Order: sequence, then structure tokens, then C-alpha cells
Amino acid sequence: MRRARRDGARRPIHYRKVDELPFDFVRRRLSVVVAGIHGEHLLVCKGAVEEMLLISTQAIENGDAAVLDGTKRSEIMSRTRALNEDGFRVIVVATREFAPGETRPTYCTDDEASLVVRGYLAFLDPPKETAKAALAALRAHGVAVKILTGDNAVVTRRICDEVGLRVGSPILGRDLDKLDDGACARSSRA
Repeated sequence: MRRARRDGARRPIHYRKVDELPFDFVRRRLSVVVAGIHGEHLLVCKGAVEEMLLISTQAIENGDAAVLDGTKRSEIMSRTRALNEDGFRVIVVATREFAPGETRPTYCTDDEASLVVRGYLAFLDPPKETAKAALAALRAHGVAVKILTGDNAVVTRRICDEVGLRVGSPILGRDLDKLDDGACARSSRA
């Protein structure tokens, strides 16, 4: 990795991996902690927009950190939702710095707090060209197709529209956990 110096020249910056907090579907994020050459640690976290905004307190704006207030959170949510509506999957990238006296050999999910949003990444993963015809053939043979995805409801709706699937009301994982077996069976027939 190279970082520009104040005089515009580039100098190499070397980092060594210290720890990793793996992705899980409850937190909907993952973090990696790296050590810099002066003994400082940097936690780099990426994950779902909503969850990342809940654990972030600042955002980079015009090169400076600014308080992540309700207005800025709404702006980020609005921009990322527009990307979702265009079929893009979006993740937020945020960091937290630990000075040399604050570092330790291992980190935990409690350290994923007071993050600074650095930006977000948008990925386009369009459906295969054959998907629409394959789904139409299944429908013609009486096969009902259900979608189970880790994507958010907005992206899923867009992709389903592209491949000709009618979308009802999605059931999110957190809502599915609350259903008893009978309610779950009824929702699968909807």
C-alpha cells in the first residue's frame, strides 16, 4: 500500500495482520486489525450499510472527519438505497485507530465501535442471461420458485424484476426467526 506524503511524493506503508473478526450473519460485517510501522493498530471493518452506520460515530467528508449525525446517516442511506434500486450491492468501509499504548494481541466485536466511515463500495452482479428463460420454464412446469438470499430486500426485488419473478412481501431473516412452524409454512406458500 502506498500513501501520499504531504509533499505529494509516495512512500510505502507496511502493515502486518494482527487479528481478524470473521463475518457472521448477525453482525453482518467483518473486521481485520493491522499493525503499522510505529506500533499503532488499525481496525478496518466492512459490512452492511445499516449495521455499519449503527457502530460509526464519524464520517470522512471533504477529507476531514465529521460527526455522523442523523442528517449524514440519512444522506448515506439515501445514496446507498439508490444504488440498491439500480441492482448494486453496497457495503460500508470504516476504520478505528488504536494508538501504540492502546493495542493488544487480540480484539473482539466490542472493538467494532466508534468507527469512522471512510466510504462505501458498490458491486454489480447481474443475473445470468439464461436465468429469465430458465425460471419461465420452471414456472411452465408448475415449479414455484422461492428466493433465499443474504442481499437486502431492495437489491433482491430489483434482481427478481430483471428475471421475471413476481415479488410479494419479503420476509427478512430477523422476522423469519420470530415465526413458528405453522406461520413459516403459510408464508412459504404465499
